[in-house]
Amino acid sequence: MKSLICLLFMVGLAADTALADQFRIREKKDREAYDLPYAKVRVLKGKEPKFEGRTDKYGRITVKLSKGSYLAEVTHGNTTKSVAITIDDRDTLTTVYLQ
Repeated sequence: MKSLICLLFMVGLAADTALADQFRIREKKDREAYDLPYAKVRVLKGKEPKFEGRTDKYGRITVKLSKGSYLAEVTHGNTTKSVAITIDDRDTLTTVYLQ
């Protein structure tokens, strides 16, 4: 029983430190916005990489990190652009626009 309680406590701690926020990455061009499917996304805290992944076919990605502000580097084709993102455990899809 003690082991089960300890395990549940540890799982609870892990759940508090790593949150999952969902983002939709779009690029603005000529007054239009386009999804960025299969783009490489690298999330940094300062200069330190904290997360790396790819968007799905609709330009969406789920980022699991601790609460805070980060810099996302998005590479699509031969172009890399950066945008600030905030991890705050929202239940909604946050759209991020690259200029």
